[in-house]
Amino acid sequence: MAGSRSTCRSTCAPGTPVPPSGAGGAPATISRSASSSEGTDDAPYDERQYEALADLVAALQRAYPSLAEGWIAGHADIAPGRKTDPGPAFDWRQLERAVRARGAAFRREVLA
Repeated sequence: MAGSRSTCRSTCAPGTPVPPSGAGGAPATISRSASSSEGTDDAPYDERQYEALADLVAALQRAYPSLAEGWIAGHADIAPGRKTDPGPAFDWRQLERAVRARGAAFRREVLA
């Protein structure tokens, strides 16, 4: 439903609002290249992907200010054993620099 708000049902505090469906920022949703297939966790990410993800994080924090108080985690962090992305090739420090360069907050959470 457009414009509806949902709440987190996995690892965040009960009742924590989350953006509407489709506003997720999972790095693995950013295609690595036209020839690569989904599920490749060890393929390098390129600069454009970090920049696009940083833009998304900053835009989501502007639209949903409470997100700036939250943590940034990968699928592997919240569903270990079931999800592996973004994988060992993902450079979290590079993403942090890009996010902070946009004046947005970056707090990394590793739950596993």
